[in-house]
Amino acid sequence: MKLLQKLFLFVFVAAVAIVLYLYSSAFWFGPKDLGVKYTEDDLSRISLAIGGDRIYPDDMSEDDDIFEDYYLNYSDPKAYNLEITGPELGAIIEEILPPAFPIKDLQMKINDDDSVEVSCRANIGVLVEHFFSDVADDIPIKLPEKANIYLKGKLETTNGVSEVNIDEAKIGSISIPSKYLTPEKQVSIARYADRFQTAVPGVVIRKLRFDNNKIIFDGDFPDSYYITSKG
Repeated sequence: MKLLQKLFLFVFVAAVAIVLYLYSSAFWFGPKDLGVKYTEDDLSRISLAIGGDRIYPDDMSEDDDIFEDYYLNYSDPKAYNLEITGPELGAIIEEILPPAFPIKDLQMKINDDDSVEVSCRANIGVLVEHFFSDVADDIPIKLPEKANIYLKGKLETTNGVSEVNIDEAKIGSISIPSKYLTPEKQVSIARYADRFQTAVPGVVIRKLRFDNNKIIFDGDFPDSYYITSKG
């Protein structure tokens, strides 16, 4: 009997450990390393291409809700035709966008077939609150406030309307079931992608696609922002 009790206890503890690992890996460990790192040269090139000024409080933290805790002011949008590499996009996220931007540590790998792999840390709480609040109640599980995200697929946007084809999606080490990635559901996912792309007033995306291992962008966006605290 004692042997059976010990065996049951071992199995129970192991099961709990596995569940805790799967759930906690969504935010305790770093995002998947795609081997894409930006350099000072990447930052210099993309900063010169975008231009503009960026001012925000010194004490801004990535834990802040940028939409609730701050006043956001932007310059008038400018027209851009850009070719952006994966490392340069990482530099934009980390060095040009403000610290409270809800996506951090982004790596984008653009494959030869123009499919894209994206790995990042995301402030899920902020994203759901401000972009997906109308479907938050339909999410079948309670999401962590922060999580590591991995996506693989294709994306193209024309005149503000996106088409997506997601092959794989993970939150932490947990794969999103294929039943949530059917063609019908991916149409809905594309509409929410459109919301996020135009979070900043004045953003216009005439064309966004991936070609020759680069992001090809034709559109408008403000080159400068001025952020002050509400506190």
